Amino acid sequence: CVLPFTGFDHYIYLKMSDLSMNPFSICYLVLEEADFFSDETRAKAIEKLESIDSRVLYPDSWEKYNCEGLEIASPAEGGTIWQACKDIELYNIEKKVKDYSEPVDKERWVVPPQFANCYYNPSDNSIYLMGAFAQGSLYNSDMGDEELYAMIGSSIGHEISHAFDRTGAQFDKDGNMSNWWTEEDYETFVERNAKMESYYNAMHLRRKTWKRTRI
Repeated sequence: CVLPFTGFDHYIYLKMSDLSMNPFSICYLVLEEADFFSDETRAKAIEKLESIDSRVLYPDSWEKYNCEGLEIASPAEGGTIWQACKDIELYNIEKKVKDYSEPVDKERWVVPPQFANCYYNPSDNSIYLMGAFAQGSLYNSDMGDEELYAMIGSSIGHEISHAFDRTGAQFDKDGNMSNWWTEEDYETFVERNAKMESYYNAMHLRRKTWKRTRI
């Protein structure tokens, strides 16, 4: 969902940055108390948690949206909507090919702040709290800390948890698909996940018409 992005003053940026860090301390305790972790896996998990890049509201360096090199023919020049769409599609493909041929920029935001979303990206071990997400009913300057943690803090905690779900567990602290678990710990993790999967799969909005995907 793309919403109008009104921007934020620096105070709101600092407040959201502070808010985004506090759920990490809770997740740290969860990892410390996980009773099936060996010391080796626990150390790797905490290292991954501490390496998560928290990206709040907007990037320090903005991507240019001037579409340099893209030319759209006007109706007077014989251009059509169909041709304009094809030109834009080709432009985006060529832009991606160029990006793929260059060194990976791990500071680059893969989704612009105008998107109303909050998510975790396992390929660079980062969480995003986009600017458009922290607006409207989810944030206003009159909200107390309790409301902010309910509205936004809970979402941040949820995204951090994705670093350790079935998908996130396959990526290390640097975003590489690498096994950082001991064999025994990972087997236990999969077994526990299967129990939760079965629990949620048993829930139906309408019996026999809806089923959860794997967790």
